[in-house]
Amino acid sequence: MTKYVLTGATGNLGSRVLKHMLNIVKDTDEIVVSLYNPSGAGPFITDLSRQSKITVRQGDFAKSDSLRDVFRGADKLLIVSYPSMAHQIRVDRHLAAIDAAIAANREEGAGRKLHLYYTSLAFQVEDAEKEPHSQEVFKPEVMKAHLDTEAHLKKVAEENSNFTYTSIREGIYNESYPLYFGYFDPSEGKDDVVVPLPYGDGGIAFACWEDLAEGTAKIMTADSGYENKTVTLTGAEAVTLSEIAEQISSILPGNRHLTVKAVDLEHFVTSKQTASRDEDLLRKWSTTYTAIGLKQLAKVNPLLEELLGRKPKPLDETLREMLGVGGSGGAEETSRYSRTTA
Repeated sequence: MTKYVLTGATGNLGSRVLKHMLNIVKDTDEIVVSLYNPSGAGPFITDLSRQSKITVRQGDFAKSDSLRDVFRGADKLLIVSYPSMAHQIRVDRHLAAIDAAIAANREEGAGRKLHLYYTSLAFQVEDAEKEPHSQEVFKPEVMKAHLDTEAHLKKVAEENSNFTYTSIREGIYNESYPLYFGYFDPSEGKDDVVVPLPYGDGGIAFACWEDLAEGTAKIMTADSGYENKTVTLTGAEAVTLSEIAEQISSILPGNRHLTVKAVDLEHFVTSKQTASRDEDLLRKWSTTYTAIGLKQLAKVNPLLEELLGRKPKPLDETLREMLGVGGSGGAEETSRYSRTTA
């Protein structure tokens, strides 16, 4: 019997990982879901718990004791990254969860093995181009906490022979494209998409929630092969922002013609397109566009396709669903997403 413990199981990625795991794991295996607020779980989790397909426990990333209790006895543990752009808060939450897992495992006795899976992000900073006149690897703000967490995982694994990990660098979500496409909102009727692109439009290898979740579930349920490794899941092709503009133009009604307008940082921060957003957040998020230009998001990795046994869902298919053409989504769904923070 294998005991799996999952965090983040009510989120867009984590809930889908849970769904796919239920289709893969053996009847004798146990799945425990750690939730900050179990009483607020939606019908998906509630129904699974009622059917005794999962066990729900309360675990708070801000309270390591609660996590240690939930993680006790785990053979395989999924830590879904904490949702925040505040670097130190995010790192503190991740490291507390990792250390709680180590402590819980030690309490189980000598020789107990634990494998931890962590959902990182598919910025391939190590293999990308460097900024002109710089020998340093460029680290976009959104990736810094992930890199710090990965470094801690490596250190802990070196110090604990019973602990192994896999950092899964999840591809940029198809469904989150508005965040990368200048917070695009189709309902506003603006055809100029203003973004800061200091090093050009390098492309993004998008992948959808469903495919990433299935790939993650298959990695978690594999017998071996991913110990103390960082793996990357991406879509089958990289799409530039200009190509996204063309795809959306072909979908939206009214003969609209979207164009990507590259501007400097100050223009981006003060534009009407971003007027309702926090300036500090915008400045931090703008480093993502530097990373795009340095092709940190453009490299296609075949692993996801190999895990799925099929081509990952392309971005344009998701766009048609979200924009209400040939799918169940609607323009209002895209509008809601574009108003969120990263």
